[in-house]
Amino acid sequence: MTVFGEYARYYDLLYREKAYAGEADWVLRRLREAKPDVCSVLDVGCGSGRHALELARQGVTVTGVDISPEMVQRAHEASRGVPGVRFVTGDARTVRLGERFDAVVALFHVLSYQTSNHDLLAFLQTIREHVQPDGVVLVDFWHAPAVLGEGVSPRIKEAEDHGTRVLRMARPVMRAQDSCVDVHYHLIAWQGAGSPTELREVHTMRFLLCTEVDLALRQVGLQARGFYTFGEDGPPRMDAFSAACVATASSVVDSSSG
Repeated sequence: MTVFGEYARYYDLLYREKAYAGEADWVLRRLREAKPDVCSVLDVGCGSGRHALELARQGVTVTGVDISPEMVQRAHEASRGVPGVRFVTGDARTVRLGERFDAVVALFHVLSYQTSNHDLLAFLQTIREHVQPDGVVLVDFWHAPAVLGEGVSPRIKEAEDHGTRVLRMARPVMRAQDSCVDVHYHLIAWQGAGSPTELREVHTMRFLLCTEVDLALRQVGLQARGFYTFGEDGPPRMDAFSAACVATASSVVDSSSG
């Protein structure tokens, strides 16, 4: 995975309108429904740390891990003055921190970046090995019925702040046989009167059925407890791209292939 390199410089500007505080509220409420005494959280694939910081502001200690050194650096910078939060660089499929947490979360579709079955199970095994035996897990992902039913189309996003203007064009290419979408990003950034900077990255995203997520969780010893439309109280809607699953540790690992 080589995404979020130079692109990380503009990530927070592009997503500055994202409701991180409200999403963190929803995540913590879901976690505490399953485990009321959640005090420590591991945020896998934390990006620039915006969810982690909001969780820390609610009084839980948070460790964020991300594969992108650029993202981790931005998270470090943003966390100054916020107690109870730390960030480390690591591959979510292989990182081992040598500690366990009350809860493990993976937000903003980190699960969907695991495009092969091998990577998906390795990623979930990392989660399993870092959650307490009585802990809780929350992951979100691209919801297959919505991706296939609503379709994907090119999008343009613009953002500007403090002398920086960014134009991002996203061209999705569906690979239905692989349950994946290749999102081709072309980003142009202007800073002051200088020449624009152009970046190109391809982010491959996997869309998943709830039943696929349930099976993969069981294969690493996690038990799905509920599926939701992300940010809502009800089950995944057919037109909602973002679904979430709350899971807990299980004493039995399902090694069947389904």
